[in-house]
Amino acid sequence: MIRIASSSRFPGASPVQNLRRPDRNDRLPFRTALALLALAVVGGGCSSRSSSGSGTLTGGTAGMATGGSGGGAGGRGGTASGGTAGGGKAGGGVAGGGTAGAGVAGGGTAGGGVTGGGGGAGGGAVDPSCRVDAAGQAPPYPTEIHFRNDSAAPLYVHQGCVGIDFGLSSCASGYRDFLEPVYHCACACEQTSCTGGLACGPCPAPVGTAIAAGHFATVAWNAIAVAEEDRGTYHCVRSSPLPAGRYRIAIRVYDDAISAMNMVGGREVTQDFSLPTTAGVLEVPVGTPQVDPCAGPSTASTPVCTGAEAHDQACRLSLSMSYGAEGGLGVSSDVSAIAPPATYTLTRTFSTPASPDQQCAVSLPLCSRDAHVVTTGDLTRVLTTPTVAAAFGADTPVFGVDSRPYDGRILVLHRPDGDSLGIGEAAPASPVPAPIADVKTVLGRLDGQMSSAPACASLAH
Repeated sequence: MIRIASSSRFPGASPVQNLRRPDRNDRLPFRTALALLALAVVGGGCSSRSSSGSGTLTGGTAGMATGGSGGGAGGRGGTASGGTAGGGKAGGGVAGGGTAGAGVAGGGTAGGGVTGGGGGAGGGAVDPSCRVDAAGQAPPYPTEIHFRNDSAAPLYVHQGCVGIDFGLSSCASGYRDFLEPVYHCACACEQTSCTGGLACGPCPAPVGTAIAAGHFATVAWNAIAVAEEDRGTYHCVRSSPLPAGRYRIAIRVYDDAISAMNMVGGREVTQDFSLPTTAGVLEVPVGTPQVDPCAGPSTASTPVCTGAEAHDQACRLSLSMSYGAEGGLGVSSDVSAIAPPATYTLTRTFSTPASPDQQCAVSLPLCSRDAHVVTTGDLTRVLTTPTVAAAFGADTPVFGVDSRPYDGRILVLHRPDGDSLGIGEAAPASPVPAPIADVKTVLGRLDGQMSSAPACASLAH
């Protein structure tokens, strides 16, 4: 379910809505709509779905409280980077970012890591275990996803502008890519009218959506991957169908609506599946707790990250880094830091003496079955590329526009050796290389992820 923005303001009436929604890691998702988001919670029977995403119950007695109109302007994105490093832009964290690897799950069609800085599918041979015989059926493979509550109590999921928050990744990328849900505020590159950027409006607040016991939430997914193209003064997007292969879906479920709305706590549910699915339907039971192999591996026996690990392969950091938004004026400023073997620290400093500094520390995930989650392997991959490693300097080289002289803020990274790197907004005369843009994206996602952890969620703003 991908949506290309085509009108000028939210909420667009026709033909496709401009919607902006932060997910749990507060990147701006990127969606194009070959089919508009249809979202309803039904009880085994039928449902009526509208193009606006709201669901009308025509079967079953219990269902979801709202449709696809919830959202989240701002969310938790970029808290630790002051709204610049991964945040600010109506939801925090600019998605896009990852390196478009050739050959997602079938070789040579869609790019891996199109939107999460996860990337890494790369070219090369695809693992035979990732291949699926499509029996002559050509892509795309539109799929109706049923998140089914097979428990005896209601469950809740986070819902934003364009629907329920979930993640999809491909076996061919080592499950490091993030294929869905994504959103680009951009026109389609192949359209002759695509000659400039679009203005996309904000979203209403996010909601925690209930799935009653025995019922399910339905999401229409068109199995289309989107890659962003830089045309100098604006970006456009190109869409391609995902090939047949093995994929993984992940969703976080919560016990109450407030936790779901704020994306605090909860538990992850994941499921591997083959595309195309049987009869175009994917059933995902979410009520039964799963054993998470990445929940608590011992760092003592975990190898050092190389950056080439599969997303669900545990590894520990071998590098340290601090980063945050520098420049401008604000009530508070944040500095985040990562350190071996897997530690994340956020320090919040206030401009008024009456407000004492605050700090929280959270363990970084050593691995995850959910492509949403930034892991030690993700950090190693983006921070150790040759382009990024060579970009640091004693005089803080800046890529993109340095807005600090005009009371703006840019992301600045500091290494223990004293060298640093600045990352501003890209502009035609001040481009930001893709590997460096990936750093900004992943660190923004990490800050959003960690600010939802109970230890950091309690910090005052």
